[in-house]
Amino acid sequence: MDYLQRDSPSLGPLFSRLAQIRAWRASLAASLSPEDQRLLQHCHVIHADETNMTILVDSPHWATRLRFLTPMLIASLKKQPGFAKLTAIQCKVAPPVGKVALKKKKVEKIALSSKNARMISEAAEIITHTGLKNILKKISDSSG
Repeated sequence: MDYLQRDSPSLGPLFSRLAQIRAWRASLAASLSPEDQRLLQHCHVIHADETNMTILVDSPHWATRLRFLTPMLIASLKKQPGFAKLTAIQCKVAPPVGKVALKKKKVEKIALSSKNARMISEAAEIITHTGLKNILKKISDSSG
């Protein structure tokens, strides 16, 4: 990385920001108990200043867990350099990049024979439950 910084001065601020984010993450990791270290796989510190830290998590589950830990995290982070005045941790949920939303599957319409349609219609005539009767009539009528 030093090579890139020397040969491309425009990348300097980017590498500085990356180092800053890594330092914030290390501070967060140091503040978590061993049982809560799993949280690091699901969250990323995206901003920190004197009084606030913003953490991006990949699901509402981990956001809830992080919010539950917030008072303890603030107390622990205040003991670390640069966080003495920390008063709040903001938690934002954003799904991980690359996850594909599931598509709704098209329901295939089943053809109903005239014989089956007639049987369903006859069953609808003798059923007393109005809702079921209406559904069966609708099915038998849709056979076309």
